Amino acid sequence: MTFNTGNPIGSTDARDRLDNSENLDLAVNSLSPTFVDRLGVTRDTLEGIYQKSAYYRAGTFDAGYTLTNNRQTLAYGNVEYSWSGVFPKAVPAGSTPATSGGVGAGAWVDRTDLTLRSDLASESGSELVGYQPAGTGAVATTVQSKLRETVSVKDFGAVGDGVADDTEAIQKAINTGKDVDLLGLTLKISYGVLVNTEGQTISNGKIVSSDSFSSAATGQFQFKITSKRVVFQNIYFDINGLAGGYQNFSAFIANGVSNCNGALLFNGGHYSSVKNCYFTRTYVGKTAVSFFGVDQNLYTTVDKCAFEYNYGGAVFTQSAGLHVSNCVVRKSNDAGIAFNTGGAKHGSVTGCHVEDCQYGGIAVESNAHHITITGNTFYQTLFGQNDCSILISSFVAGNASCYSVSISGNTFNAYKATGTGDIVVSSIIVQGGTDINISGNTYFSGGDAHNKFVFLLPLFGELNNINISNNTITGGRIGALYTNYRSSNIDKVVFSNNLYDGGIEFFRAIGIPSLPTQSTGIIFDSNIMPNTTGIMFDGPSAGNVKWTFSKNYTPTWTSFGDSSLGKLTNTFNIRYSDVDGAWVSNAAPTKLAWKAGDRVKTITPSVGQPKGWVCTVAGTPGTWVSEGNL
Repeated sequence: MTFNTGNPIGSTDARDRLDNSENLDLAVNSLSPTFVDRLGVTRDTLEGIYQKSAYYRAGTFDAGYTLTNNRQTLAYGNVEYSWSGVFPKAVPAGSTPATSGGVGAGAWVDRTDLTLRSDLASESGSELVGYQPAGTGAVATTVQSKLRETVSVKDFGAVGDGVADDTEAIQKAINTGKDVDLLGLTLKISYGVLVNTEGQTISNGKIVSSDSFSSAATGQFQFKITSKRVVFQNIYFDINGLAGGYQNFSAFIANGVSNCNGALLFNGGHYSSVKNCYFTRTYVGKTAVSFFGVDQNLYTTVDKCAFEYNYGGAVFTQSAGLHVSNCVVRKSNDAGIAFNTGGAKHGSVTGCHVEDCQYGGIAVESNAHHITITGNTFYQTLFGQNDCSILISSFVAGNASCYSVSISGNTFNAYKATGTGDIVVSSIIVQGGTDINISGNTYFSGGDAHNKFVFLLPLFGELNNINISNNTITGGRIGALYTNYRSSNIDKVVFSNNLYDGGIEFFRAIGIPSLPTQSTGIIFDSNIMPNTTGIMFDGPSAGNVKWTFSKNYTPTWTSFGDSSLGKLTNTFNIRYSDVDGAWVSNAAPTKLAWKAGDRVKTITPSVGQPKGWVCTVAGTPGTWVSEGNL
């Protein structure tokens, strides 16, 4: 520096202006990476800035290249060199740093570290970093390959604030065919998203339908899935659908205004699953998750999901193999879980909490078969027309009845009945079916005395081979009510080994017309009814039903309206003694199987008449001997 006055910045001294000119010349033209300004501060020259900026490989010494700036490098083995001399710099093929100018100031400079930094910072930098997965036999890959196993909606411009329309970003992410991470964002969509890549997983976020949602391509659903093995997990779906129906949800959640029907429409989604998701506000009469099309969605699962305050239903299927487990289904304005007419079969509902759904918390509809409902808990606090926990339905004349349905190991709780009439307060309604097993369940009613455990109501279908056994029924009015409005055939309906600790009758028969010829009829065997009337016929008649009673315990046994015990066929009446638990009857048994040593006491002891009878040889009914007269 010529003068070095030390004057501060802003000086108008002519000497400082000359020094500033020299500083500018050094900064722009010097090949040294630094210079000292007139205030004694070391600063980067343009060359120095170039050296610190991104370097990139232009070629190799072996191939030869003509360099035009000092940010270009040539590779020699594993070392990257840039030229710090005059440009352009021509490097013949087959050269080395030593043969094409040498290494040092004004010649070749080793830039390997800076080049690597530049390469790592580039768009493809992650391709240069290796990744070794844990575990024996795991195959090494690159960080880029590992990261590209999934994509996020942010990769495609999603905002995720619940206000901006993120439909396009979601669709683009899904179109990659990679697993899609929603990153916990709230994503608003204005039209449906198509999923057609097998094995894709979409997870971790919240989907909300816009008020103007419209999507004929997806059936007015948020997502339409047409490929196999698709997984949705950890997603909150707010369908924002239009409200309707008798349930008033305004106290719980704001009514929706969108034309969106539901969240997930599967059509061709074999082996797909929905896990750990939440669904609310379906459109009135529609379903949150629909496996639509006969046998179009085989062997699907819904696990650990919650469905609340939906103006339609929760889950719907027309295919084989739907398994719903560990879910919560509450406040649905339609059937909660529906196994629909046409193709639903070999399905199950296990470990779920089901509460206050119209037309059945679980509905097994005409022609559905081999459905298992076990280990669930049902609550009813709101009642309306056709409300119940489980509906075995046969609504349409000519439809085949359901068959092979098992309802076992469930707990039913009925706490309140606001309606009147028999149909409005039953936990299980059976409108028709064959091979229906209702066993090992527990029922408790803490509300109105009209509450019932089972309502047998054949409308268009028959009741055949219905087994109601080993249930514990507490509270309410009637354990099982049978009413036949349409002369449908009823045969082999068996009530056995049930404990009914209710308030009035175990079973009431109302308005039974004449029926087709029966082979077995209705059987009551080994039921315990300690605090109630056993059977009541509340006319016009008992029809021509075959009734069989055996080994039941009840204090008052049977009450009839305009019927009489003499009208009943295949009858052997016997009950437990109120005092010591012995079998009692008015004669030695003439029916049923007994073992040697069984005893039966007389119902009405009197002098000169037998005290009772003992079975000396096992059989049906075996050999019976009087124990002597009083």
